[in-house]
Amino acid sequence: MDRDLWLQFQHLDLGSALQPLQLSTDTRQRQANENRLSLVVRGLNPTQQNLTWMRNTLPRAWRLHDRVRGQLNDDGTIRFIFDAEHHLLSVIERGPWSFKDWMVVMDPWYRRLYPNYLQTISFWIQIFNLPDEYRNQRVVEDISRRMGQYEGSRLVEPTRDSPSEVWVRVKFNAYEPFYFVRHVQLEEGGPPVLLRFEYQRLKKFCSTCGRLTHDEANCPLAPIPELEPPQEQPDVNQDIDQQVEGQELHEPQQDLNEYDEPIEEIHTTEYFHDVVPPLLNHIRVQPAVTLFGQPGAIVEAGSTSGQESGTKRKAEDPPIDEASPSHRQRISEETDATGLVVALKPPEEP
Repeated sequence: MDRDLWLQFQHLDLGSALQPLQLSTDTRQRQANENRLSLVVRGLNPTQQNLTWMRNTLPRAWRLHDRVRGQLNDDGTIRFIFDAEHHLLSVIERGPWSFKDWMVVMDPWYRRLYPNYLQTISFWIQIFNLPDEYRNQRVVEDISRRMGQYEGSRLVEPTRDSPSEVWVRVKFNAYEPFYFVRHVQLEEGGPPVLLRFEYQRLKKFCSTCGRLTHDEANCPLAPIPELEPPQEQPDVNQDIDQQVEGQELHEPQQDLNEYDEPIEEIHTTEYFHDVVPPLLNHIRVQPAVTLFGQPGAIVEAGSTSGQESGTKRKAEDPPIDEASPSHRQRISEETDATGLVVALKPPEEP
């Protein structure tokens, strides 16, 4: 808390009433020479142009890496200080320059107070489709001044191997759109002529608006694509139900007389003739002794005796005393000769 308070006290205007400090004459002269030989450079697309890399790369592109030094400024510019003035002028004349395929603007330091400081860029432009009768210095200069600030021109006569060429050097506002075709009214009342312009050493630019400060992906004038509303997904279960219902409604009914025989029309005699005899072949009837000495029969599966093969009769039930049915009991005995025997036990006498 105390530290912040004392830092605030240092912002007081103590000393503002004193006489200004004066630089020495030698320092002023040296500084004036450096400013006169200084070239300030700014990238037109700062998001794609690293200042440190630009400071190290541009002197090599100028082939002056051992005759110039760079200094990064707080405003996003680079100040290059040359050893000789003709080196600085040669860089300006051989422009424009680019870094990372994006253009840069440059101005001498002494123009820092001009209204268009670091706002312009110069190009050599070749003009196409200009009729031969209008290919002269006067017409070319007039067209150039309507495009920007005219700086020079060069007319090349045609030869046997090459056509004629029209070149102009024009300084443009670097932050305004660039155009590559323009209609020019050469004759009053006549049809306009479409001229095409080709910029020498021009690299990346926005193909939507023609500016040098961004690409088409970041253009503010690019139309925003409208997203289509999501389509409703069909209900799969509902479709399946509809398909099943349709099949039930349209499926032809089979002819029962042709394919199937109704259950109630199946003949019972045929059924017993095919099913019952094989089952009876595996049934054995054994005699059993009841309480009253009457022979009975116990049916046991799995027998193959001779008596079984010819006998298909039901075992006789022993006589039952209907007077006292609640006192009857069943007796089960198992012997080696007869197998399992079941008999009724009479009630005990009181």
